[in-house]
Amino acid sequence: MALASAVNLAIMPPEPKVINIAYASPKSTLASSALVVSVIPDTPEKSLALNEKRGDEGKDEEGDGSTSGGIVGLENDNVAGIKGLIKQYFPKEPLMVKIADCESSLIQSAKNKKSSAKGILQIIDGTWEFFKCEGDVLNAKDNLKCGVKILEGQGLSAWQESFSCWKNF
Repeated sequence: MALASAVNLAIMPPEPKVINIAYASPKSTLASSALVVSVIPDTPEKSLALNEKRGDEGKDEEGDGSTSGGIVGLENDNVAGIKGLIKQYFPKEPLMVKIADCESSLIQSAKNKKSSAKGILQIIDGTWEFFKCEGDVLNAKDNLKCGVKILEGQGLSAWQESFSCWKNF
């Protein structure tokens, strides 16, 4: 029998909230974790529903059950939150979640030691300037906004350095 859990959270006030999420799977005992969630100020208030089923059912295209039910900021590079944010900016290109994972392990403060590449999508300084991107390249939202411009202008070839990682997605 597949066990399922659902968490419904209404993100209303702009101050951080701590939400406890309990889930169970056939391979483990009951477990829980806590997330610190904060609303990104310039987005409308939304309800975020997270419904996961263990097994192959109920998973999204990445197989992790992350959701794009609303743009939220999750503290400490929370993987599910970063994936949800990427899905908001790239709703028609689910491959961008895999590309970001290959590029930065979904860490918004990632910096490449061998180049000027930075952030979730590892955008190099010249590309940031060419597309007239604004804000902080190490800010998830700003990095993804720039990524939208890059995808529109160069397509997936902009991330050819990590192609061997995401080519079989």
